[in-house]
Amino acid sequence: MGLAAVPGGCGTDGGSGLPSGLNGVLAVELAAAGDQYQTLFEANVLGVAVAEEGRLVEANDACLEILGYTRDDLTAGRITLQAITPPEWQSVTGHAMEQLRLTGTCPPFEKELVHRDGHRVPILIGGAALARDPLRWASYVVDLSARQRAEQERAALAARERAAR
Repeated sequence: MGLAAVPGGCGTDGGSGLPSGLNGVLAVELAAAGDQYQTLFEANVLGVAVAEEGRLVEANDACLEILGYTRDDLTAGRITLQAITPPEWQSVTGHAMEQLRLTGTCPPFEKELVHRDGHRVPILIGGAALARDPLRWASYVVDLSARQRAEQERAALAARERAAR
């Protein structure tokens, strides 16, 4: 939308320095973007989480299910990155956070998380920075457990076939 199409012409709006009416246009666009994010968040087709200061501060039900935590755990601040990241994945996680700080994004990569009951969950994760100081980011989390089981079953079947020859 060009400035000529903005109601009120090219004056400024309430000290914001933006053309008159543009604050309203931005507000509508931001509300629409928020609605789209909320739709993805609530659809639970994949895990979605927001982290800050080393802990999850928002998570949808799909993410909580992947991790084995409850909404009460989330609200109480009990889901920390240290608790859900295995020691051997700490450096990879640190590198991903550095990418978020430097570029604002973290391309998708595979890693493991620790479920609340202690078993490992293979995942695909990627994210985008929402703020950089302090670092706050949104991530999507896809559980790869079914894929991993299928790969293991296929490998076991192939080994049995080789042994039967």
